[in-house]
Amino acid sequence: MKMSKGLMLFMACLGLVGVTGAVITSSSPNIMDNVVLAQTRSVSCYDTLTVSGIQELQDVNAATYTEWDYGKYHGQTARTTGNAIQMRSTKPSGIVALTTPGNVRKIVVEWNDGTANGRTIDIYGKNEEYTSPEDLYAASTQGTKIGSIVCGTSTELTINDNYAYFGIRSNKSALYLDSLTIYSK
Repeated sequence: MKMSKGLMLFMACLGLVGVTGAVITSSSPNIMDNVVLAQTRSVSCYDTLTVSGIQELQDVNAATYTEWDYGKYHGQTARTTGNAIQMRSTKPSGIVALTTPGNVRKIVVEWNDGTANGRTIDIYGKNEEYTSPEDLYAASTQGTKIGSIVCGTSTELTINDNYAYFGIRSNKSALYLDSLTIYSK
């Protein structure tokens, strides 16, 4: 049976196909979904968020915070003149998953050069939906703090526990990301 890339991508993310040694890439208008199928038959899906893919950020002046939707993600961020995603540490700035991307396994950031060393992203996880980035600022809705990524020290966080949803926010002060990649399984 011949399958389209879209069907293969969907089935691989659900763990229904066992292709080995292949990379399947599918682009939709809102998000780039990718699947890497390793020799061990384990499936890893990932989404990469950048300013160039988030139309609402392209339509506003730099440093203007705005709400946006990007596939299964919702954010309240700004963009820099250099087209980085800008987050601040005050409510309601951040990014959350509105629909589950699967169990999140790793978060990888590409820091923009304009971010001062020591600036920190806090990452939260839970198994109920987030309604908005504002959820990340209340103990009753933010979920479990999984860990942090610190500019100048780290670019990724591996997640060993099972969380269907995640949220990220700045721990303190403004920070700038060229990209944010979410790996799930």
